[in-house]
Amino acid sequence: MTALNRLQIAWRAAQDILDGQVVNLGIGLPVHCSDYLRPELDVILQSENGVVGVGPLAAPNNQSKRLGAILDSVNAAFPTPFKLNREWDSATHPEHIYERSDHFNYARKGIPIVFVTTGLHDDYHKVSDEPRKIDFAKLARVTRLMAEMGRAVANSPKRPR
Repeated sequence: MTALNRLQIAWRAAQDILDGQVVNLGIGLPVHCSDYLRPELDVILQSENGVVGVGPLAAPNNQSKRLGAILDSVNAAFPTPFKLNREWDSATHPEHIYERSDHFNYARKGIPIVFVTTGLHDDYHKVSDEPRKIDFAKLARVTRLMAEMGRAVANSPKRPR
């Protein structure tokens, strides 16, 4: 038996995604599953990441505008809301974070996205980025924000488009 390459693995995983499912794809290679989804499927894809909200303004055809509004309303309800910075939504931003995110593959397929991150730092994606540098209180707040946003989307009368 010949081992599958990375894209073949993504294709194979996409074949198991069924209409109406909510799927957590994790990070990295799994997000390529979105490239192989059958167009007739109506699914919600979620991916792991980092609070900069990226996507609602940059996404083509305002496809994530409603999802961004949900994020804003959930955040505003918190006792101490995050200050959401959407400067990375700009297609002309020099870092091109929107296009570099794992979420970009979803947006290319017309799937609304919100990419939430705490931003870049000196140790970003380096071996010097160690657990002792994590602000666990902030991580807990971000986790609560994402959980409440997920709840708001799940309880919404219609899916964000």
